[in-house]
Amino acid sequence: MKLLFLSLMFLSFSSWSHASSVAKEIQENAIASDIYSASLSQEEKNFLDPKIKDKRFVFLGEPDHYFEEKFSYRLKFIEHLLSQGFTHILDEMGVSDGEMVQNYLETGDEDYLKKLGLYGFKYGQALTESDRNFVRSSKRYLRKLRLLKLKHPKLIYGGFDLDIYPGTAYLQLDDFFKKYKFAFLNEFENSVNLSKSFSGGERLERLRKAYKDFLKVKYRLSRYLEEKELIHFQLILRNFVASVEIRERFSTSNYSKEDLVWREEQMFKNMLARFQLDPAQQKYVLLGHNGHLTKTVDQYLDLNGVQQWYAIGTWINDHFPKQAFGVWSLIGQGEHSGHGCENKETCYFSSPESTLEYELLKIETERSLLFSTQLPSLKNSKELIKFFDSGSVIYQGPLSLQADAIYFIPRVSDVGPLSEKKND
Repeated sequence: MKLLFLSLMFLSFSSWSHASSVAKEIQENAIASDIYSASLSQEEKNFLDPKIKDKRFVFLGEPDHYFEEKFSYRLKFIEHLLSQGFTHILDEMGVSDGEMVQNYLETGDEDYLKKLGLYGFKYGQALTESDRNFVRSSKRYLRKLRLLKLKHPKLIYGGFDLDIYPGTAYLQLDDFFKKYKFAFLNEFENSVNLSKSFSGGERLERLRKAYKDFLKVKYRLSRYLEEKELIHFQLILRNFVASVEIRERFSTSNYSKEDLVWREEQMFKNMLARFQLDPAQQKYVLLGHNGHLTKTVDQYLDLNGVQQWYAIGTWINDHFPKQAFGVWSLIGQGEHSGHGCENKETCYFSSPESTLEYELLKIETERSLLFSTQLPSLKNSKELIKFFDSGSVIYQGPLSLQADAIYFIPRVSDVGPLSEKKND
């Protein structure tokens, strides 16, 4: 398990006295928050609004994907950001999966959610209801998001990542070929259909050929499609081919850092397409792992001083200077499942000593805390960021450069039915 899948992130200190002084300043300035409240408190809004007033992007980062409280955290901020003119929510999920979520939000038809590869959809098989805990938790979150969609009709949901469980795009390609029955598309369509009979590397090679066939007819197709329709179709197709490729790369036990960087680069391409498709000057909320939504990697170095990462958050921050505001959530202790847990089962974790989270747990064990990373003790800190996965990999850089605010959640619970009563 390598960099992109490392989940639990802790901020460590070089000395106990430093940790203590940082924690003291946070205690004096942090805002206590009820994570299960549907809305931000007025105090939280007063903290946030001046900071996002002129921003086009807000990042809502998470240190792990598999804990229940992340959905409440997201919804609290999204509900307020929608009221502040943010309309486009882009999640760390695949482009095709994200479009199925948007279809659900538009219609309320939950069959669309059964078409997500992330939720277990397999092309050619009947639609089924997944009993996975993660899927059940995610759907509860999306049902609440649909209520916000009814209140804020301009809400658009999408994915900026590759579809790690590809297949949903076949449904979109089928719809395309039903709509456009031009003879000059026959070779392209045949290549797509032929790929359905294969798996693994053989499917990838046939999809690569299909993409080349598309490029041969793209100009002729542009005579019949609106410009944005063509851009959208190419996004779906290119992302599908790249999704199958990353699936192949990750299927080997010796995939490299370059594979992970390549995945991030596909996110950049997806965002460029979004900017072409969306009306100008739209305001975006990005959801994903803190490691993706870091504002700078200038000091994101390994112990040998080598830059390890160029993240989608950094890419946005570089292309749109001073237009992004980053919130990272951090967690103290509790249960989660997935990354770092054997066989993806539930496991318990607790923040290691000499970490910021460990010190924050001394301050608050029940309520969440919202605070700025621009506090002097944090801004001047040279603390390290640690990613834990069967050991640790360490990256260096001040937290204040990578995120603007922290939402600390002291205790978390695993996704799934045990949390339904608390969150419904």
